[in-house]
Amino acid sequence: MGRRVVIAGLTTVFLIAVAGTSAYLFLRGTSATAKVAKAMHVAGCSFANYAEQQSLPDYLTLPPNDPVPYNSSPPTSGRHFVTAVVWGVYGQPVSEYQLVTNLARGGIAIQWGTDVPAAEVKRVESFIQRSGTAMVGAPNALLGDKIAFTAWTHLATCTRFDIPAARLFRDTFRFH
Repeated sequence: MGRRVVIAGLTTVFLIAVAGTSAYLFLRGTSATAKVAKAMHVAGCSFANYAEQQSLPDYLTLPPNDPVPYNSSPPTSGRHFVTAVVWGVYGQPVSEYQLVTNLARGGIAIQWGTDVPAAEVKRVESFIQRSGTAMVGAPNALLGDKIAFTAWTHLATCTRFDIPAARLFRDTFRFH
């Protein structure tokens, strides 16, 4: 009978632990990624997570001799060049292979298409310059009238620059 009491006691402790953990997870809310997705959708943006692509070996030439296609545009993971671009804002497009290197090192990239109004581009540039650690900004002709936020395996695409959504994206994914 003592053995049954011990088993019953252990079962009760286990069930209480499971219930407590479930309640904690339920009450603490959604994941950080889900919060970013919601903020981006509220801001009128699309948001997607992409499967992580193999990142090694590094490319040793630009452009690479045999590039592997990325699973998103702009890319969010995959093989990349051996060195990153210097953090900051660029007036010309930068190599996507180097930008992926920056993402692999915990950086954020914000790119804008050639049809994005100059005032929006200035807002993006100012945002990056104010909090530029581990951030790159550059034009990307493939985006047209869109602004793209990329982090390792995450992509948000917007038609306008929303500062609260941009802050949440940056604060959630930068350095990860």
